[in-house]
Amino acid sequence: MLAIFTFFNVLLYFSNAHLYFFDARLTSFKPLYWYFITIAVGGLLLVFHQGARIPRPASMRLIGWALLFMAMAAVSFVLMTGTSRVAMQVLITACEAMALLVMFSLFLQDERSARVAAYAVFLVVVFSVVMNYVDFANLFGGAVHLSIVHGRAAGLYENPNISGQALAMGMVLSASLVPKRLRWLFCLFVATGVVLTFSRGAIILWMIAVLGLAWADMFVLRRMTSVAVMGLLVIALTAALTAGGWVGAFRAAGLGSYLDADTSSRIGQSFLDQRDYSSRARLAVAQRGLELFLERPFFGWGIGSTQDLYSGVSTHDMFILLGAEYGIIGVLIFCALIWVLWRAHTEHSGLIALLYGVAGLFSHNNLEASSVMVVLALAVGGWGLRGKGGDGDGSGRPGPKILGEDWHAGT
Repeated sequence: MLAIFTFFNVLLYFSNAHLYFFDARLTSFKPLYWYFITIAVGGLLLVFHQGARIPRPASMRLIGWALLFMAMAAVSFVLMTGTSRVAMQVLITACEAMALLVMFSLFLQDERSARVAAYAVFLVVVFSVVMNYVDFANLFGGAVHLSIVHGRAAGLYENPNISGQALAMGMVLSASLVPKRLRWLFCLFVATGVVLTFSRGAIILWMIAVLGLAWADMFVLRRMTSVAVMGLLVIALTAALTAGGWVGAFRAAGLGSYLDADTSSRIGQSFLDQRDYSSRARLAVAQRGLELFLERPFFGWGIGSTQDLYSGVSTHDMFILLGAEYGIIGVLIFCALIWVLWRAHTEHSGLIALLYGVAGLFSHNNLEASSVMVVLALAVGGWGLRGKGGDGDGSGRPGPKILGEDWHAGT
């Protein structure tokens, strides 16, 4: 029962369906109700589940971090921001995200639940790539609204940046479920969904992810051969991005008519010399956030202040966001989360730690998006525990065989 519950919860939260259906007014069932169901029903299942056990040390560190962050947010709200409505909403969102992170960390101590969670992530990744196709081509003819940014695909994630990031990280966590000889096709398939988001940060994450998977010997070729092949692919894509020649590729594929002014400017000029509206806006809010941090470097301006003090727009950078709102303490706590990921020593926790740190430079949603909470829980305690690091606690002891004897073969 716990495994089935975990499977459907991963489908729900990793796909962002719980938020999308409410935002699109397809249901009046508020996302908060889903959180209550997950916590209440999940808690009961954990209590009565025969295989329930004390979380592994790596998962305990993640749970401890989540509780620490929740406490920091609450203290900041009480002492720094008073009765601000924006701050209250940011606090509620943070508590919801941390509660999900704790619950998924507990669910995934069960081996069956961990296994089905990985399959759920794979299904969502495939579904989300297809939905990005539908979104970009506007196949619903405007009858169904998906992305909040015209011309950029997002699927159920609504935000193109979150969509691209979820696809890149989900690809890493589910690649081993694909037969080894087909994994490069799976990665290219995911790449098409990422490209349609036109998220520069997500494209960079996909490149890092592919190189990381090659280094982890996840493809049919030998490690160094895979690294060389994937490296050449990344270099070619980077050269194309730097030269700003992707518009011609879209036109050659018959997709030029789907590009609008913003998306054309994103891929029609060098990534090193971006002048589109999004780039200018990101630079402006990042500069403002940095100014806020330098004005109060030790304790910051309080939770939600980057939205309260600057026209409701945040920083698009986790490091600047946490520095502005919580001071240097916030930056150190975020770095501590990356360390927790790296220290887990599961199959891909190190790569997820790298991706998560890089993603923090491009997004301010990495401590609130439900898809990210699923990624963190899976990376630390979910599966692939037969990696070189042992059972995920840094001890080197053999861990449970989450995906069976053919884990590395993937066949």
